[in-house]
Amino acid sequence: MAGTSVPRFGTDVLAASAGRLFAKDGAEGIQTIGIVGEGYGLAAEIDDGNARSLSHLTLAVLSTLNLMTSAEEAELDRWRNPVRTNSTDAAIGLHVIAADMVPNP
Repeated sequence: MAGTSVPRFGTDVLAASAGRLFAKDGAEGIQTIGIVGEGYGLAAEIDDGNARSLSHLTLAVLSTLNLMTSAEEAELDRWRNPVRTNSTDAAIGLHVIAADMVPNP
């Protein structure tokens, strides 16, 4: 696990779901999620290897597939739509998930 010294998406997913969802970040923009006891999971990769949009994409997929409770979604909301900032902390953009990037259940 990534730990708790700085905010980490995988650690927050595990805590928000009381261990029901197990997220693991990997190198080169990889994210995996296991759904404990369900026998399946999911994996995502950002093509350019940068993980800056990974939490946002992962939450969009989990939400679309109804794999999170409303309480879990609320607790993880800070990982959605991250605002990009420059070196002076001025907002310079948002991450937007294209509709065709999320599965249609």
